[in-house]
Parts: sequence; structure tokens; C-alpha cells
Amino acid sequence: MGKGGEDIGKGVGKGTGDMAKGTAGAVGSLAHGNVGGAGESLGKGAGGLGKNLAEGTGKGVGKIGKGLGGEIKKLGGKSKENKEKTQS
Repeated sequence: MGKGGEDIGKGVGKGTGDMAKGTAGAVGSLAHGNVGGAGESLGKGAGGLGKNLAEGTGKGVGKIGKGLGGEIKKLGGKSKENKEKTQS
């Protein structure tokens, strides 16, 4: 489950980096009067942010779910053992 949180964090980090690059590019383009280039830079940054957030979150949630499923399975097995012992 810890690896799931790590993947989510990596996705956020990469996405934030993409957005920062896009924003910096947009500011530079606007400073030079290139409005079209500014929009393009912001679009690329936002696209990278969305992609990395979705990818990292998807991987992370999957790993967390797998970990929780394993823990629930362990708990279920223990309760069956206890039930069998009490019935004997």
C-alpha cells in the first residue's frame, strides 16, 4: 500500500513540473508578444499535468486496492480459523 502512495506522489511531482515548464514558456512567449505561443505552452503544461496525475493516481490506487484486498483476505482467513476452532 505504501508503494501506491509513492506512485501518486510521483505523478503529482511530474505533473507539477510539466505545468511549471508550460507556465514559464507561456510567460516568456507573452513577454515577446507571442500570444499563440503562450497558449500553446500553457496547453502542453496542462496536458502533461493531467496525464501524469491520472497515470500516477491510477497506479497508486491500484496498488492500494491490491494491498487492502490482501489484508482483508488475511483477516477473513483468520476469522474462519477461529470459527472452526470454536465449533470443534
